[in-house]
Amino acid sequence: MRSARRLVAISLAGIAVGVVTGLAYAALAEAMRIARDIHSLAYSLAPWLTVPLAVLGGVVTGFILKYVSPDVAGPGIDAAINAIVRRWGLMKLRTTVAKFVATVATVGLGASGGLVGPMAQIGTGIGSRISTLLKMDRLSRKRVALVGLGAGIASVLQAPVSGALACMEILYRGPGLEAGVLVPSLFATFASALTTYLLLGGWYSHLEIHVPRALLLNPRFLACSLIVGVAGGLLSMAFSRTYFSLENLFQRMRIPIVVKPAIGCCIAATIALAFPSVYGTGWDLVWISISSASASLLATLLVAKMFATIFTLSSGGSGGIFAPTIAIGALLGSIVDNVFGLHRPDLMALIGIASMLSGLCRVPLAAVVLVAEVAGGVYTLPPAIIASLVSYLVAGPKATIYKSQLEASP
Repeated sequence: MRSARRLVAISLAGIAVGVVTGLAYAALAEAMRIARDIHSLAYSLAPWLTVPLAVLGGVVTGFILKYVSPDVAGPGIDAAINAIVRRWGLMKLRTTVAKFVATVATVGLGASGGLVGPMAQIGTGIGSRISTLLKMDRLSRKRVALVGLGAGIASVLQAPVSGALACMEILYRGPGLEAGVLVPSLFATFASALTTYLLLGGWYSHLEIHVPRALLLNPRFLACSLIVGVAGGLLSMAFSRTYFSLENLFQRMRIPIVVKPAIGCCIAATIALAFPSVYGTGWDLVWISISSASASLLATLLVAKMFATIFTLSSGGSGGIFAPTIAIGALLGSIVDNVFGLHRPDLMALIGIASMLSGLCRVPLAAVVLVAEVAGGVYTLPPAIIASLVSYLVAGPKATIYKSQLEASP
C-alpha cells in the first residue's frame, strides 16, 4: 500500500516536472534563437568574427564555472546522474539556472554541443526543486529527479517513450535498469513533450521512412547493419578515450579556469569556420547524412563534428553529447550506405544513430525506440536492434561518456 501511494505521488509530481521542464525548454529554445541570430549577424559581417564571439561565450562560461557552479561544465547528463546517484536527487537551484545560461553562451555563440544534455540536467534540477517543495522522502526525491532527467530529454527530442526508457537505463554503464520509474517517467516525458509541442510545434516523429519487408530479409542489408554496429562501438571507444584524454589535459593546464572553456570554444569555432554545419547542435548534419553527399564529405564532417564537440566540452564548455552523438551516428550510417551502395542513406542514418547512442551513452533500449519514434514506424526496429546491441557489446562499459554511471544495477 505504501509503495502504491509513493508511485501515485511520484507520478503526479512527474506531471508537474514535465510541464515545467517543457516550459524551460521553450525558454531555452528562444534564448538559443537569439544567440543564433547574433552568430548569424557576426558571420554575415565577416565569418572570422564568429571565432572571437565563441571565445566570449567560453569566457562567460568560465566565469560561471568559477563563481557560480562548477557542475555546469561538460555534458549535462553526467552532472545529472551524479546528483541522482550520489546526492539522492539534490541539485542546487543556482546550478540549474547556471546550466541554462552557460549553454546559451557556449553552444549559442559558436561552439559545438547539444541541448539534450543541458535539458536533462535542468529537468533533474526541476525535479529536485519540486520534490523538495513537496517534502518527499529521499527515495521519492531521487526518482522525481530521475524522471526530470527523462523529461528534459523528451522536451528536446519530443520522443517521450525513449525518454522514459532512458530514465531506466541511463544510471548504468553495464546491464541494468532502474526500478520504480517507468510509469512516473512516462507521465513526465509525455507532459514535457506535449508542453513543448503546444508552445513550439514541430513534433519530430515525422520522417515517415518506408522500409520494405523484403529489405529486412536482405542478407546484404543485415550485414551492413552489423557493420554499423561494430563501427559504432569502435568509434564510441575512440570518442570517449579522446574526450577524457583532452579533459585531463585541460585540467592539468596551469591557467585560470575562466580561460579554459574559451580555448575549447575557440578551437571548435575555428573548425566550424571551415565546416559551418558543425556549429551548434549538429541537426543540420542529420539532414546532410540522408542526402546524396559523398562518403569523403560525410567522413570529413564526422571527424570535424567529433573534435569540435570534444574540444568544446572537455575544456569545460557547457553543452550536451546526446545531439552531437546523434549527428555523428547519422553520418556513420550514411557512410556505410555510401560505401556498400545500398541507396538507403535515410534508413542507414537511423541505424547509425542507434549504434552510437548505444555504444557511447549506454542506452541500447532507448536508442532503438528513439529510431522507431523518429521514423514513425516499427520496421526500423530489427536493423536498429542489431546495430545497437553489437555496438553496446563492442564498445563495452568503459566506452561510456558519463563518468558518474554505475557499473551495473544491484
